[in-house]
Amino acid sequence: NKCSNIEIKPNNEFSVVKSLTKYLNKKDHLFIGNSSIIRSFNKFSGKLKKQVHIFTNRGASGIDGIISTSLGISFINKKSKNFLVIGDISFFHDINGFNVLQSITTNLTIIVINNNGGQIFKTLDYADKDIPGFDEFWITPQNIKIKDIAKLFKLKYYKLESKSFDNKISKISNYKGVKIIEVNTSCDSDIKINDSIQKLLLV
Repeated sequence: NKCSNIEIKPNNEFSVVKSLTKYLNKKDHLFIGNSSIIRSFNKFSGKLKKQVHIFTNRGASGIDGIISTSLGISFINKKSKNFLVIGDISFFHDINGFNVLQSITTNLTIIVINNNGGQIFKTLDYADKDIPGFDEFWITPQNIKIKDIAKLFKLKYYKLESKSFDNKISKISNYKGVKIIEVNTSCDSDIKINDSIQKLLLV
């Protein structure tokens, strides 16, 4: 695999993807968020050695209801573990989905890749065209703290670096209820790693 020799630097979503896919067990449920998240899984997850149930939402409107859908899937699946990997914008977009926890209990580990906005737009062709208001209207950086949202809905919250994710995911995912893991990542680092991969694939 040409991509396996690339040095994965700390605090990037690719490291989280690799760690999680390595950890998943047979019949676990994995919901993959849209935007850069699903692209990272496509490039870095490799061929899974275990049969895992994978879910995602459709393309352009896929940001809608990701948390709600994941909670529904996890409520039905009580025999194995449930995971959701989601970006910060998608997370903020559907936080009202947590209201269902007033009437149900379920086990779900939510990994929020927080790169402060819709950084996927920085990877598109028009990102370097000096578009007025590009950050404000395309990237849409958020000032909402994920820890505060977890506190609002009385959910367990953990903040990890991608390099410590490997050592902590097993313990955290074993806890009952809904757990939120926040991993802050660097968009610039992710873009550099992605560019390196593209160059290798063209060789």
